Amino acid sequence: MYSLQEYNELQVATREQKAKPALDSIVDKIQKALERLCRDVQAQAVLYQESIRDASELQDTTGVELLQGRTGGHARPMVVIKKEKLERAANYARIMEELQQLAQFVRLAD
Repeated sequence: MYSLQEYNELQVATREQKAKPALDSIVDKIQKALERLCRDVQAQAVLYQESIRDASELQDTTGVELLQGRTGGHARPMVVIKKEKLERAANYARIMEELQQLAQFVRLAD
């Protein structure tokens, strides 16, 4: 059996030699994942912001494309065009919301 002093020393040694390095490793992995997430969210936001001409483009839900030659020579149904425009506007809103929530997410993770 261990005495209280021996048990305490064993716990301190285990904490310092095994638990602390394992915890530090996990913290480093989490930090790298958060940094990668921040870079990805910011890059995606920049990509979407550059692809949008103006805010009216996001609010356009008509099934008409004003750019000719973009479809490769065949007409697409208006329903498909309208669905794509709605999805694009929803994705843009989601990405901008993620960008705004990024700072709060990092604070919570910290």
